[in-house]
Amino acid sequence: MAKYMDQAISPGSAPHSLNYRGPIADASAAFARWRDRIEQLDFALQPIVHAGTGGLYGVEALVRGFERLSFDSPKDLFDAAFRDHTLFFADIRLRELAIAKFKSLPFHPKLVLFYNYDPRILEMPDYRPGVTERLMTNFDLSCDQICFEINEKYEISSNATLNAFVKNLQARGIKIALDDFGAGYAGFELFYHSEPNVLKFDRFLISNIESDARKRNLCSHIVNLCKVQGVTTIAEGVETEAELLVCRRMGFDLIQGYLIERPQTDIYKIRESYADTIKKQDVIQQRQEEDAELLKRSILRIEPIEVTADVRNLLDKFHDQVAYNFLPVIDSNRYPLGIIHERDLKKYIYSPFGRELLANKSVTHGLRSFISRNPVTDIGTAQDKILEIFINNPESEGVIFVKDMQYFGFLNAKSLLSVINEKQIAAARDTNPLSGLPGNRLIHAFTDNLLNEPASHGFLAYLDFDHFKPFNDHFGFRQGDRAISMFARILREVVPAEIFVGHIGGDDFFLGLNASLHHQFGLAEIADSVRQHFETELMPFFTPDERAKKTYATVDRAGNPVELPLLSVSAAIIELTPGRKKIDADALSLLLAQTKKRAKLSASRIASATVES
Repeated sequence: MAKYMDQAISPGSAPHSLNYRGPIADASAAFARWRDRIEQLDFALQPIVHAGTGGLYGVEALVRGFERLSFDSPKDLFDAAFRDHTLFFADIRLRELAIAKFKSLPFHPKLVLFYNYDPRILEMPDYRPGVTERLMTNFDLSCDQICFEINEKYEISSNATLNAFVKNLQARGIKIALDDFGAGYAGFELFYHSEPNVLKFDRFLISNIESDARKRNLCSHIVNLCKVQGVTTIAEGVETEAELLVCRRMGFDLIQGYLIERPQTDIYKIRESYADTIKKQDVIQQRQEEDAELLKRSILRIEPIEVTADVRNLLDKFHDQVAYNFLPVIDSNRYPLGIIHERDLKKYIYSPFGRELLANKSVTHGLRSFISRNPVTDIGTAQDKILEIFINNPESEGVIFVKDMQYFGFLNAKSLLSVINEKQIAAARDTNPLSGLPGNRLIHAFTDNLLNEPASHGFLAYLDFDHFKPFNDHFGFRQGDRAISMFARILREVVPAEIFVGHIGGDDFFLGLNASLHHQFGLAEIADSVRQHFETELMPFFTPDERAKKTYATVDRAGNPVELPLLSVSAAIIELTPGRKKIDADALSLLLAQTKKRAKLSASRIASATVES
């Protein structure tokens, strides 16, 4: 491989054969100096995993050893090469190192290599395209297995130059990722002009996302936009379980960060799966899996075609299947690149020598010339998100689905209607008809998930109205139902989205909290906030005199006059510590009942208990 690279660009030949025009007096010495520097560098590989399963999707190559060369950062290293007009020469040698290390991974055939690409390479006097393909071929790898990450910190001379550069790479099968999205000011402009395959969200947007509603709102909208555009999303810099939980719920395709794995120079520390980190954390995951089962029954299993296939193969597929006028196209890793419409081939098919022209790659450049972008999403995507993708992309044939980032099937509008109908039936079964909140089946699933994992750390809360039966008898069942509906609405508004909310029945409600979020969302504080909102909104139910006294006069079941406090709510909170003693659902119910009694006697109306080892 080194022999190949020396033939490509050698220090002795660079100033002449490459028409070197830099200001350096001895260009040969500059190239030789950078060749020696590169030999002292290494790469660390950082895993990028599937958000749903934890399976390894790819690795990012990160330069290491630059400190030995007296550089403070990789940026300083590349800046120096740029000033020496040797950036292209240095970079292709670094690419060779990165690809060689990637190839040494035992499971590399299924992975994608993410490589940071400095667009200033285009300004180098010795620049020429095609080196990456030759490198990948020499290492017996497909160009589909490399993705260039570009960053807005390096300006490209014009949008036209950027667009042409990206189109050229994508036509050759090389993926493009827009790196550090959200860190600067030109991100959306670069997103528009580069039409990337992948969008990497900067650590700034991911950091503490569980407690920052503005970040969650912004990221959610951008993730949805990417799904419509067929762009893969990566949450970069995920460091806590709370951040991971929110990113998974938000619909990110891939996860990267210290929580998964730090960059490793030792490739044998990289695992093929990180399923122990990406784990089922709550009942939301179960609901997504149930949605996926509905989708699997409705998705069309249209056989895709590989992008490297011969055009004649494509024509034969259209001839053999007449039900659809398009075909999904996949790369060597079975990731969907888009679809090809039969109509786009008609100008060739119905012209003299049309099939021969189509088969001539010097004319059509293969199947890539005919691919149209199409929405792509994971099989675990919630049904409401899928509907949103359809609404925002009315001109598309439908949505391509992937499982573990591999083509799974296609969903058109007719199939979606079938899914929605089944989902509505399932939702009616799983939700309380009065409050619209998840009912007992999902509450039991959430609780069982915690109880069956002794290593997990969770919190449960049981919320119960105080003196609700006398209130119901005095004001009537209609007002009682109004109070229950009001309380359910307050729960939806006050309780953070990361906390599971359920309605057991009547005036009994349930909250469930993943322990990794507890430092941000204390259940006691949330329960108290809910109680205050509830008491405030109940005031119109009572007369001014009753509000002033904070009691109302009624009669008990025996007909005796009594003075009762205004309606409120009490909360019993149970902490399940890691390594706790085994406790079943019946014992937990008894503990909740005992804790609820203490809560109703407490001035704060809140009591707690802990299940320890």
